[in-house]
Amino acid sequence: MNEAHGVWSRLAGIWSFQIFSVDGEPITIGKLLIGIVLLIIGFMLSKRASFTIRHRLLTKLDLEESLRATWQTFLFYIIYALVVLFVLQLLHIPITIFAVVGGALAIGIGFGSQNIVSNFISGLIVMVERPMRVGDLVEIETFLGVVEVIGTRSTIIRTLENKQVIVPNSKFLDNSFTNWTLSDLVISGTIEVGVAYGSDVKKVSQLLIDVASSHKMVMKSPQPTVVFTKFGESSLDFELVYWLRIDLDYGIRRIGSEMRYQILEALNQNQISVPYPHREIIFRAPAGMAQAPI
Repeated sequence: MNEAHGVWSRLAGIWSFQIFSVDGEPITIGKLLIGIVLLIIGFMLSKRASFTIRHRLLTKLDLEESLRATWQTFLFYIIYALVVLFVLQLLHIPITIFAVVGGALAIGIGFGSQNIVSNFISGLIVMVERPMRVGDLVEIETFLGVVEVIGTRSTIIRTLENKQVIVPNSKFLDNSFTNWTLSDLVISGTIEVGVAYGSDVKKVSQLLIDVASSHKMVMKSPQPTVVFTKFGESSLDFELVYWLRIDLDYGIRRIGSEMRYQILEALNQNQISVPYPHREIIFRAPAGMAQAPI
């Protein structure tokens, strides 16, 4: 019995062991452990609450999906901040403890967490300024894809090859990137076509326009246009320019591929050839050198 009492006494001593004090209020191991447990539970509840508000309340408002996602993130931070204050009040921990935490954070920043803080702040700026939104088609560095998640540290982009790329948020502020759908979902496409010299160029132009106009994904306004770009070394070069509304389920590359099949078929049906690149090489023997017999 005395041994069990001794064990409990030692555990009680550890539980009430003072780590430090803030404004005269002792911060013990017990308080610290309880605070950590409550903060973890509060984190999960805050996530759940913000998710529920988004899907039960914000969906009833006339808001874009990307704006609802942004509001969900802000609501999470607000709710969790209230949870933190509640836990501090419940455990009688002074708010001035943030000065201690802030000092430790400053030391951490000095030892290599600059990128974490930079990406966190960049994420907040991206959510407020909204140079891109969830669902936008963006191109950054060598990646082209759809924005799936804008997080506090990084953004997840799903490429057209169905790969998920995680990009640090600071990349979107420090570097230039292209948002294909910032103002609307309309983009232009270009197909380059070369035909043999001697072809009827007006007929070629009309065939290209007919092919583009007949495709179900190409917009009628603005109308497709053909540009006679140059007299190439082996061909007369044209560019077919068309406009379409992005449909990622249908596929941007699929549209270009289908139109190339149709263009080649239309040219073949009208006896218009697509030439192979060729070179004509002439060898001349230097003066005074005897020509080898053939």
